[in-house]
Amino acid sequence: MKVIIITTHEYYIGRKTGLHFLSEYFSKKNKTYFITVGLSYLSFLKKHRKHFSKPFNKLRQISSNLYTYTWVSFFHPFKTPSKFIDTLIEPIVSLYSLLLPKTLKSILKDNNEKYLVIIENGSGLLLVNKIKLYCKNVKLIYWQSDKLSLLPYPNIIHKAEKKFLYLFDYVRTNAMLTAEEYKLRHPKVFYIQQGIQKNLFNQKYSNPYKEKNNVISMGESHLDKETLIKIIEMFPNWNFHIFGKNIRLPKYPHLTHYGEINFNQLIPYIIYADIGLAIYNDHENTSYLVDSSLKIIQYSYCRLPVICPSIIKNPKKNIFTYSANDQKSIYNSFMQAISFNQNDVSNDEILDWSEIGKKILSLK
Repeated sequence: MKVIIITTHEYYIGRKTGLHFLSEYFSKKNKTYFITVGLSYLSFLKKHRKHFSKPFNKLRQISSNLYTYTWVSFFHPFKTPSKFIDTLIEPIVSLYSLLLPKTLKSILKDNNEKYLVIIENGSGLLLVNKIKLYCKNVKLIYWQSDKLSLLPYPNIIHKAEKKFLYLFDYVRTNAMLTAEEYKLRHPKVFYIQQGIQKNLFNQKYSNPYKEKNNVISMGESHLDKETLIKIIEMFPNWNFHIFGKNIRLPKYPHLTHYGEINFNQLIPYIIYADIGLAIYNDHENTSYLVDSSLKIIQYSYCRLPVICPSIIKNPKKNIFTYSANDQKSIYNSFMQAISFNQNDVSNDEILDWSEIGKKILSLK
């Protein structure tokens, strides 16, 4: 069987996502192709563009069974500052699948092969009909990594999802709330939470903290800085360790901001922390993070008490919630976290990426 993973993430540069880990797992027994889409020569005109590794449009072998391909085309689906321009260029962008290079076509056109194709939400949605045309024996999975409505995609991506959703054999979501939404539109929707690399968390590390009473916050996505600052100011006897770039906070003697560091370096800070913060913006669009928040999963695997807004309706014993505009509520959630006994929570339900890979392969 050939496994094809189509994503807007690049294999070599940037943070690893779940699909990186899944590709490594699948490649143990199957030829696996990690294909990056959603790039064109227009991408490199952006002032703040991401850096992607060359060579482009060439198949590269990572291991005996794992290959990568970063496809840079003449144009790709992109969002402009103007809805009018977006509408104007949409007929051209809709031809994206016609630019599929010969190398990728040859990978997909093996009539004697079974295929498992995973397409992450993004530009790959415009390729679904071509893949169904080329792969005669294919199990096609829509990998819903984040709510499409929260991603900066042009309207044509949303249209492609509506148009081609029925062609997928399965829709996978990482949040139960999102799964319920898709069940109204597709007969085979399943929820699998984000995975972690248990082998990394299970290693022995030295304690990176020099003092007691340590609180950790990771990442800037959906971060409610105002509430974070309130918590920092309320508890001057606790040491706050903030990880993530582009986070600007006032200076406090009990606050350390590390910026963004390698995840392997970050792990000891999670393991030895006393409390984990998931201070998300308190609005309806973030409610799905109850299941899909990777930081909550990582905190919970380390059995930390977790503080988050009440919109995150998680019944687990280690989750303590607050109302964002209620100082007393914020204070009480922190005090409850302080008194939490880590032995009272189990982490058995948290999955490793290899366990998730087995579940994907077992789909009928």
